Amino acid sequence: RRGLLAQADKNFLHVDEVNLLADEVIDTILDAAAQGAYTVRRGPIAATYRSKFVLIGSMNPEEGNLRPQILDRFGLRIVVHGLTSVNERLEAYRRTASYLSSPRSLIKAYEDDTKFVKSEIQSARDITGRVVIPEDVSALGLEIVRLLNIDSLRAEITLFEAAKAYAAMDGRRKVCSDDIQAVTPMAVRMRR
Repeated sequence: RRGLLAQADKNFLHVDEVNLLADEVIDTILDAAAQGAYTVRRGPIAATYRSKFVLIGSMNPEEGNLRPQILDRFGLRIVVHGLTSVNERLEAYRRTASYLSSPRSLIKAYEDDTKFVKSEIQSARDITGRVVIPEDVSALGLEIVRLLNIDSLRAEITLFEAAKAYAAMDGRRKVCSDDIQAVTPMAVRMRR
């Protein structure tokens, strides 16, 4: 069968507790993400499938770390803290309970919001390829990476691509220094 990686083609693949996966499993996922394809072999039979996806991993760092070479392959990193407001925590519970009792009803309740966000994201995707980074702005990004003494070229790639996407989400076709500063914490976190 084609498997999970083929089903993720042109979509998102979310791996929960990515730090707890066996090394060979995460290596396979990362290779498929980097190459856009993978090969399944069963005895003398082999088949290659497309697998271009956005990889999202989540983990609790208290349960263990990722190997440095795997950590470097993830582009943007964010730290999510638990909800502190009693009202927010109660609302999170209510939505979870609602989803567990009737997933379709909850999906329907947020259908308009979902369509709006989908439209915003699609508009940004349509222009991202035409967003430019002026020389002075790219120099700022390179200087940040240099000051942090980061060796991996993925830092610049991630930083600049994220800045372009950030500008596109704002409907702009030119990256400014504020865009670089906004995405820097996500792009360079844990790269040293």
